[in-house]
Amino acid sequence: MWGGYKMTEHSTMSDDNETSKAVRVLVIGYGNPGRCDDGLGPAFAHRIQLIDLPHVTVESNYQLNVEDAAEIAKHDLVIFVDASVNCPRPFEFRHVLPRQELDFSSHSVSPEALLAMVCDVFHRHVNGFMLAIRGHTFDEYSETLSQIALDNLEAAVRFFESASDNPELLHEWACDQANGATTSDDSNDPDDNDRSRPRVFPEGT
Repeated sequence: MWGGYKMTEHSTMSDDNETSKAVRVLVIGYGNPGRCDDGLGPAFAHRIQLIDLPHVTVESNYQLNVEDAAEIAKHDLVIFVDASVNCPRPFEFRHVLPRQELDFSSHSVSPEALLAMVCDVFHRHVNGFMLAIRGHTFDEYSETLSQIALDNLEAAVRFFESASDNPELLHEWACDQANGATTSDDSNDPDDNDRSRPRVFPEGT
């Protein structure tokens, strides 16, 4: 099972000045690994932990909690990773904007509400992104991902690894979509999309 571990922030740079200027990235993968493809978030977190990228902290849990706000506030950029039942394959990537919510509980909170808490409580603005990975099987009790989910997971890992050394690329891709650019096709069936390209969508789509 992949839930519950945490990788502490680290760096391979020896120069303290360069290290202090590095963008501190937090990856939070969440979901239930015991419900097949609902474990895509924790599975992604596990894969990124194994890659051992500099300046990247990884957390994994069953769901987001209010306590996550304190950890997010220590970073410059946070990527929330979860499974999706209907996003285009292999995944979608978008900005997440702070938004206060009145209906969340102390045990479950949305990415938008967490970013709002970071602003209000810690007076920090952390750039947020959502990486939703398309799953296929959610109605069974198993810790095994479907083959479709595994393929989509591989694409998401490659996407993140290619941008991890240059987080500005994440902003560029998401901003391009917010300005009207598109990387998806007009297919009515997301499963018919070309899985070789990442799907990048603006916040709110």
